[in-house]
Amino acid sequence: MVQVHLGPLTHPRRLGVGMFKKLLVLAAAAAGAFAVWRKVSNDKAEQDLWNEAVSDLDPDAPVVDLR
Repeated sequence: MVQVHLGPLTHPRRLGVGMFKKLLVLAAAAAGAFAVWRKVSNDKAEQDLWNEAVSDLDPDAPVVDLR
């Protein structure tokens, strides 16, 4: 039996290492993007809560210092 190879010989494991690194970088980028999205979302929710809390305050009411 004769085996013919067309093109350079590559080890199957070496092909997987490059793909693994790309997937690892992609997963790290996705995790980073998710963390940024959560931070922005939480900051917006907190700002909305503060806006709701202070929207009913009377601007002419006296300020009480509780120190």
